Amino acid sequence: MSRNDTTSCAGLGCAGLVLLQLWVPVGYLLAAPVTVPALLAAQSSPVRMPPAGPWALVCVALLVAGLVTWRAGHRVRVRPWLLLAQSGGLVGLSVAVSLWVRSRVEPPALRTARGDPKGAWSLVAEAQTVAVMVVAVVFFLVVRRVSPAPPARWAARVGPVERRSPEPGEIWWCEKTLRSGERKHLPCLVIDRDKELARILWLNRGPGGARDTSVPVLDGTWNTRSPETSSWVDVRRPKAVPLADFGRMMGPCPSGTWHEVHKAAG
Repeated sequence: MSRNDTTSCAGLGCAGLVLLQLWVPVGYLLAAPVTVPALLAAQSSPVRMPPAGPWALVCVALLVAGLVTWRAGHRVRVRPWLLLAQSGGLVGLSVAVSLWVRSRVEPPALRTARGDPKGAWSLVAEAQTVAVMVVAVVFFLVVRRVSPAPPARWAARVGPVERRSPEPGEIWWCEKTLRSGERKHLPCLVIDRDKELARILWLNRGPGGARDTSVPVLDGTWNTRSPETSSWVDVRRPKAVPLADFGRMMGPCPSGTWHEVHKAAG
């Protein structure tokens, strides 16, 4: 079956449109310290900005540049001075590009607009916005590339997980080699442990020996899979297994069973 290229192109077009809608406001706001004064000067009666106007436009551009820089740095905590330096660099670069574009585009724009300063401003502002938008995208990609990637969210939140060793009086899943040669995880009761080995009693479905050596394992928090099934341990058959063969803990051994195991073993 041939692939539907129309659908793929439509998806790419939609993605491009979304990105364009996100980045055009960024370019407009970063270029505002240059374009807004030019707009006011292009009015039929030129308007002078208040003294705090240029500083307000620069602060808005710095805020937008800071957001772009923070997003480019994987949204992790960064040094304030580094964030401020990168944001200031992006604003300065945007202003320089805006002024350069205006010097290149304004003369032909005035000729196209037949001497109408306001019409010429529209053409120049569009060119400045597009140029600054491209600068912001390139800046974003460069900062993203050189910034270290953050750790995985789960690892950053809980830290490394340490493997816990079995302790006496606990019921664990442990790997056992069957007569067929197959290795399978089966439940066992840990009765002793040293640095490398643990002594265990395998849990069986029924008594495996004499009455005085087979102890029923009472239901408890360890048995959540089949509480209606009874289990037994034969205290005459302890096994020594490596700690690496253990899987996960099922739960603590019921106190009644643990008492009976010690009583039968003694």
